[in-house]
Amino acid sequence: MNSEQARIRTEVQVMFFDTDCGGVVSNIAYLRFIEIARTLLAEKLGLPLADMAKTQNIRWSSGPKSITAAPQSWVTD
Repeated sequence: MNSEQARIRTEVQVMFFDTDCGGVVSNIAYLRFIEIARTLLAEKLGLPLADMAKTQNIRWSSGPKSITAAPQSWVTD
């Protein structure tokens, strides 16, 4: 595999909610950008993540069925 095969280029629109009041992109937004790039790169390399999930017997969770709050704790506890 040459270096061109392992490269992708994509544009991601930075949304208003990705920034703070000073217009600086939040660090957490970069995780989403990286995941987009990782997914596109995997597909370019012939490894679609959805197919990998099927062959590796990975099940996607639809989230918790119920959420319970943990009791409040303090540093001194």
